[in-house]
Amino acid sequence: MDSERKETLLPAGSFLGTGILLALDIDGVLNIIDIEQWERNRRTGQSLEKAMPPVVDGFERRHVRTAHGDKYWVDVNPEVIDALDAFVATNNVELGWLTTWGPNVRAFVEQALEGKLAGGFVLAKRPAQSRGAVPAEWKRTALRARVETTGQPWIWADDEEMAIGRTSPNFGDNAIFAVPNLMFEPAPTLGITLDDVAAMERFAASLDVAIRKRGACELGATSAEIHALLGDRFPTFQAWMRGQTMDVCPEHGVVVHRADLENFLTG
Repeated sequence: MDSERKETLLPAGSFLGTGILLALDIDGVLNIIDIEQWERNRRTGQSLEKAMPPVVDGFERRHVRTAHGDKYWVDVNPEVIDALDAFVATNNVELGWLTTWGPNVRAFVEQALEGKLAGGFVLAKRPAQSRGAVPAEWKRTALRARVETTGQPWIWADDEEMAIGRTSPNFGDNAIFAVPNLMFEPAPTLGITLDDVAAMERFAASLDVAIRKRGACELGATSAEIHALLGDRFPTFQAWMRGQTMDVCPEHGVVVHRADLENFLTG
């Protein structure tokens, strides 16, 4: 375990796009509290406390207060959170929060998750309303912009967006589907499961195997190669690489010039 405390959220620019992007929603994915049921119960005259839906077996109800003073109750599964945290920590994963919580993810991570899943970044903030509505595709637009820039493999977990996206006739035609990807569309009353995290582990392992079979990239060092070489020093290398120029390989995605990697190792 890393003995140094991670920052809860980092700037998006801290991530080079050389790892697997894990785009995570919160409500319906990590938090399964049934707010609609609570609202229905409240309309029948029940008190705030009695209107709360029961906690599902295996989940814990935790309280979150944001920097703006807003208060929320969330239901999370500690085993799933631990498994996700281990997945991010032991693989070359860049955790990007893609949720209506936006910067309030900080409070969610620090309070509801007790610091687990720290060290990610906010992939996109919920845009302001235009003509009384929020653009329906804002999450997909943000994911597409990131992946089209980095070319990195990606995992996306969201309880609503994929079903909405599939109503578009060209949903699967985008170039981001040309790179390895994995999507999860959990039931909002269940959220991400341990089986889902195991599938993420298999996905990450398959990428490592594929890269080893293809051999070294001629354009530069791949994310898996760098991660295997540097181990715990990988975050330091990410910080060192800020502002450096990288290449995009059609086969391997974003790669680092080997001269830069050598300078880091010998500097």
